[in-house]
Amino acid sequence: YLPEVALYYPFMKGRELLELYGGLHGLNKHELRRRIPELFEKLGLKGKEEVLLREYSKGMQQRLGIAQAIIADPELLILDELSSGLDPVGRYDLRQVLLDLKQRGRTIFFSSHELTEVENLCDRVIIIHKGRIVTEAPVTELLKPINVFEIVFSVPAGAEVPNSLRQFELERSEEAFRSVIRDVNGYAQAVTDLVSAGAKIISTSSQTQSLEDFFINLVQHATLEERQQ
Repeated sequence: YLPEVALYYPFMKGRELLELYGGLHGLNKHELRRRIPELFEKLGLKGKEEVLLREYSKGMQQRLGIAQAIIADPELLILDELSSGLDPVGRYDLRQVLLDLKQRGRTIFFSSHELTEVENLCDRVIIIHKGRIVTEAPVTELLKPINVFEIVFSVPAGAEVPNSLRQFELERSEEAFRSVIRDVNGYAQAVTDLVSAGAKIISTSSQTQSLEDFFINLVQHATLEERQQ
């Protein structure tokens, strides 16, 4: 477990702190001698083993806190605002450590306002607004409906627009049609059908919203509903 704000003994050295926490987990001296240098290197703290914790920056203390949380290679990790105080390099190092744990079958449960990290690391997301769960789903399912594709095309004189495109948003101008599709499979099928029908594809574009965009839209919708009640 790693809380958002972890306070450590300022007159201990980094190595000593991990020896303390590792000992509390039941690791013996041989395991600690092997494990501690590995963690200092993985988390970008190599060479800081004998430095007093009062001389650690906030980011260094956060890295050390992550090290104490994983020193015993637990099956479950609970982390609160895990990237707090970390610079971009620290976040990258942390991401690699957590991805390695994930690939080895460990369960990681964390809260975060850094939604890019959530999108990169998580399989499943719970979004909470004002203490209430507003959605819960795998990340892939949340992002699926927010992929938007646009095709601008024209068809030969006297030809009809393929039926597969009529189920999507379709606008017509004097010279061309514009179709908006919110499904990658539908987009692929539409392009195939247009080519088969001899249509001229003038332009295509796509827009993918991030989990952060999805979160903002969801919260704004929830807030609007509250006001209307």
